[in-house]
Amino acid sequence: MTLGLLPGAYQTRSPLQSPPQQDMVLQTVLLDRPASLRPLYWRSLGDEPAEVNRLRLNDAGELVIPAGADASFDTYFNAFFEYHWCLYTSLETAALRLQVDGDA
Repeated sequence: MTLGLLPGAYQTRSPLQSPPQQDMVLQTVLLDRPASLRPLYWRSLGDEPAEVNRLRLNDAGELVIPAGADASFDTYFNAFFEYHWCLYTSLETAALRLQVDGDA
């Protein structure tokens, strides 16, 4: 999973600069970490203790989110602070690109 810019979505504050026409990856969401460190990268959401451990990594290193479960990436290492990107760079527009598979 990556958070980046889509073609044509990049805008600058200066009319003298032309926007790039390719994707730019700003951050990659990290998943394949040791089990003891995973809460620093991603976590389950839920009030019941049984719901907290519903997420798992499969053998390919992909995050499996069962039907009805919620995942959160607003963690210590995977948080994306768009406010800081907009404040300290010329970034004005960003898009989240996900690759998912499964039944809806």
